[in-house]
Amino acid sequence: IFDVGLCLERRASGFVVAGAGDSCEIKSGDRKPQTTVRSLLDEVEAAGGIEVVRLEPLFCTSGTCKTMDRGIPLFRDPGHLSYAGSDWVAQKIVGRLR
Repeated sequence: IFDVGLCLERRASGFVVAGAGDSCEIKSGDRKPQTTVRSLLDEVEAAGGIEVVRLEPLFCTSGTCKTMDRGIPLFRDPGHLSYAGSDWVAQKIVGRLR
């Protein structure tokens, strides 16, 4: 599996990034292990009338999910945000609520 944390670290350090390209983006297909979780959340949302906040649209467009924004590493691996990425998400959500 693609190690986004290592890719971003190598990129930030100026080392060669092999196999992922310079962007270290996550391909949407690499997020397939999350399918079960997404299905469960869909069921909870439909059955309970509970709105589920979807974060994927903040990151993913056209088949790829960005892993860095303005020098901020957003993910530590394909399914988990970095600490800085969590702060980034919070700022995006608060900005949309205003």
